[in-house]
Amino acid sequence: MELHVRSIREAEFDVYRRHRVGESAAAQVEAGNWQPEKAQDLAAQASGRLLPDGSVRSSWLAPR
Repeated sequence: MELHVRSIREAEFDVYRRHRVGESAAAQVEAGNWQPEKAQDLAAQASGRLLPDGSVRSSWLAPR
């Protein structure tokens, strides 16, 4: 097996972040923790606290 390491591109991260925010919002609504109309905003805020610069500056590993 061969492994290639590179930094995540901004466009790739944006797609990943939108996907994760949507999944997080849905999970919180399903668990009864958030109201559906507020879930996207709350999930985006939580993501912003975890990654305040808006992107990842280190390398990620992913299978090919």
